[in-house]
Amino acid sequence: MAETEVAEFQGLYGPYTVSEILVQKIWMRGWFQQDGLWTADGRTLRVRHPGAWNRLGGPDFRNARLELDGEEIIGDVEVHFRVEDWRRHRHDRDPAFDNVALHVVLFPPRAGEGPAETAAGETVACLVLLDRLHHDLEEYAMDEAVAGRLEQERGRLLESLLEQPLDVRRERLLRRARTRWRQKVHFAGVRLEKLGWEAACHCTALEGLGYRANRGPMLAVAARFSLEWLATERPIAETLVGAVPDTWVRDGLRPANHPVVRLKQYLAWAKKRPDWPARLAEEIAGWPRSDVADDAPEAFLDAAPAFRRDYELPRRHQRLAEYVAAGAVPGTRMATLVCDGFLPLAAARGEEGLFAYWFFWYPGDAPDTVREILKTAEITDGRTISQANGWIQGVLDALL
Repeated sequence: MAETEVAEFQGLYGPYTVSEILVQKIWMRGWFQQDGLWTADGRTLRVRHPGAWNRLGGPDFRNARLELDGEEIIGDVEVHFRVEDWRRHRHDRDPAFDNVALHVVLFPPRAGEGPAETAAGETVACLVLLDRLHHDLEEYAMDEAVAGRLEQERGRLLESLLEQPLDVRRERLLRRARTRWRQKVHFAGVRLEKLGWEAACHCTALEGLGYRANRGPMLAVAARFSLEWLATERPIAETLVGAVPDTWVRDGLRPANHPVVRLKQYLAWAKKRPDWPARLAEEIAGWPRSDVADDAPEAFLDAAPAFRRDYELPRRHQRLAEYVAAGAVPGTRMATLVCDGFLPLAAARGEEGLFAYWFFWYPGDAPDTVREILKTAEITDGRTISQANGWIQGVLDALL
């Protein structure tokens, strides 16, 4: 297998790295806008199946099913940062790449740069991903970094926390949580600017219901079918699954997380609350603003029970679950939607004073490893010191 290429970029909060493997995962999982695809030379493209990921020599994906200008094609796919990488890697001289039907690149070709060609002299169609991504590239990189380092870095993070006094540990994670909050609001703002309030809410809800495994296909559903259409036409979930490229992950999921189950939940939600984005904006706009200052660490230490009581978080959580989401999203997934989606979107829209709500909200679907880190480091104990979303987010940020 060829050595993995890595590039460094400057992000909002400092430099970050992206590997070609991450770009391959974006292609494989369908984490990009797939409706209305065009190749760099102006041909229409539809992805029926991204192909089988090849981690050995040769093209990155084998036997992808594509439609190019309406013609069905089965061929290989090669993924690079730039068009020039095809020639730099000498694929134009290697017959093993003669069956490549699509060259997927992150960045657009440079001015005057020609397309990739095979050793047999055939021109390879090119798809540019950058302007089709659902998120900033930085967010993809952050998400992948957390997923890859969670278990690997558990011991290192615990050791560094336990070297410090308890109050220092907690202030450190509070600072990390603030960084994480600003990042989430920034990324929500990017989506809001591109899509507007209703479509941004619609995409965020479906993405959250897809969990990590099916974020891409769920976003493809959101892009293809508007909230208004789902509420009016009331299709069945199986129709939506069949309408997007076959990139759904089903193996290894609990039955409750099967994409058909989660889509049924959202269809019930859309049917009962077709105006739910407006309800969400109305609900959060009516919350009293917290007098817990963002720059006062001592106010956050051991404060979760009191904040939840004084600011009525149980009632507000129930209102979001029922008045906004029609009771369609059960359990901890609703808390995850609030923390990862609703509150950052509201803050990006202009609502102020939401950080404390986000910090003390219920943690949702937090990884067990993160909960164990917090308990071992005595940040929380699950009883007298409540678990809170902010502590979870502080640990996740520390793992980057």
